[in-house]
Amino acid sequence: NNNTIIVIIMDFPFKLLTTSRRFISPNELFTKACGTKLVWFGEFHSEERITIFLEQLIRNITTSSTSESSSSSSNSKMHIVWEHFSLEMNDLLKEYQQQQKQQCTNNNKQQHLTLFDQLVEDYKKIGTEGHDLKPYRKILEYCQEQGSNRIQLHGGFIPRPYASAF
Repeated sequence: NNNTIIVIIMDFPFKLLTTSRRFISPNELFTKACGTKLVWFGEFHSEERITIFLEQLIRNITTSSTSESSSSSSNSKMHIVWEHFSLEMNDLLKEYQQQQKQQCTNNNKQQHLTLFDQLVEDYKKIGTEGHDLKPYRKILEYCQEQGSNRIQLHGGFIPRPYASAF
């Protein structure tokens, strides 16, 4: 598909600079990101201002690609590759995206786990990566709501036990 957008999220400090060596505004970045095929987003893990910015970036790209798709016959799909999930966790991410939101009644609210809570619980059971996913809740929930036909989540790195062996 010619309109596939890939966003890679990993721990990599960087500065957004233009050729004149000045920082660009968030709106300028959103505009530039919407016109590209690959966005490499380095971040300091779990920092709120960065996760909020990342959520805005993903929402802007999907909104832009949706409006562009509606004016043409093509369908855009965003692939988000997470450092927070290993390659072996792709089934976990796929299952998360395929689940339907459950309705909570007053009788079972205390026992009810949201899809995100279930994802975190299953992530911890696997236990190899150990990232705090809570700061990414809004991003992951947005991606889940969009469905895997619009945004597909991927674990992008080898599991820590294998990586630490080298």
